[in-house]
Amino acid sequence: MSKSGKNDVSSLLRKAGLGEFTYINTGHSGLGADTIAQIANAGLKIAVLIHDLIPLEYPDHQNPDSVGKFAGKMQAVCEYADLILANSKVTAEKVRTQFSEWGREVRPVVSHLGVEVPDVGYEKHEQKRPYFCAIGTIEPRKNHKLLLDVWDEFEVDGPALHIVGRRGWNNQPVFDRLDRAKDKGLIFEHNDLPDAELWPLLHGSRALLFPSFAEGFGLPSLEAAALGVPVVCGDFAVHRELLGVYPVYADTDNIYLWKQEIENLASSPSGQVSHEKNRQRPNIPSWRAHFDAVNTALATLG
Repeated sequence: MSKSGKNDVSSLLRKAGLGEFTYINTGHSGLGADTIAQIANAGLKIAVLIHDLIPLEYPDHQNPDSVGKFAGKMQAVCEYADLILANSKVTAEKVRTQFSEWGREVRPVVSHLGVEVPDVGYEKHEQKRPYFCAIGTIEPRKNHKLLLDVWDEFEVDGPALHIVGRRGWNNQPVFDRLDRAKDKGLIFEHNDLPDAELWPLLHGSRALLFPSFAEGFGLPSLEAAALGVPVVCGDFAVHRELLGVYPVYADTDNIYLWKQEIENLASSPSGQVSHEKNRQRPNIPSWRAHFDAVNTALATLG
């Protein structure tokens, strides 16, 4: 739709008789001001799911060109959206505050994303030495640097680290360190791991390590919790909202605290750790609850 001529979208939508419909955007794409304005001018209601405002909060961790584009998209949503959905209470409050600064008071509807894990019909990935997983694009916000700093402290008989995710942007020093770390035999990088291999790998790990500086939702941590895998992460409001007391919370700048927690988990019997964590497992959001909330909100648009 965004590739249509500047004045074409409204007329195309009118000719198609879609004025009574609602345009639902769930992915932060297709939110250019021209496109959204034309959809609104065609008479459609507009509902947008906002996942986070991280590019505005942490511009130094983004591609230089992306921050202004993202701000433009959010300003278009602020001006034209009839319904704003948010994936967490934390995101909703940040949207409310930011949009208020732009001159509009909004009350986003919170709808946690559903988390699905496969049926327990596979074998855990087993290794002779204990290992940990880190899942997410390898970009500055995810703070892989902290994990590399921790693993620099381990000898060759230390635990292993499996980093799962594609290489992102603005992170060449980390990429260089990853290339060098392979020689030590403790760090393994998986840039395109299929789900069929990811789930057993995560399930057999001593913990998911999630030292990200900021998250709008934090899906990997919820997936780990759903499997009963311990989580070590930063003490942020969104983690408290979704995970409660389940994780081990650790300062994302303190490599010695992370090393201590990792050593504790590596030296404890795997089954004992999982049993203790299962007693604290949070309520995992479902897609049914997500769409119930979304459909209830959409019904208010008339």
